[in-house]
Amino acid sequence: MSSALRIAIGTFGRVALLDMDRPLVKHAHAQCHVLLKVEGADTEFHVGGRSVARADQATALITP
Repeated sequence: MSSALRIAIGTFGRVALLDMDRPLVKHAHAQCHVLLKVEGADTEFHVGGRSVARADQATALITP
């Protein structure tokens, strides 16, 4: 089960460090998303019908 390891909320918005062992559900926010891989196996997310790599050298910035 995926779980939140840390969450910080401030004037900048919200930052969540997640330990994910399953896909995120399809959702949207009024704020942008920045997806970073901290450790673990490479994977991918599906964003707007496209596959986005989650690897050591890849970061995704997703607009609202």
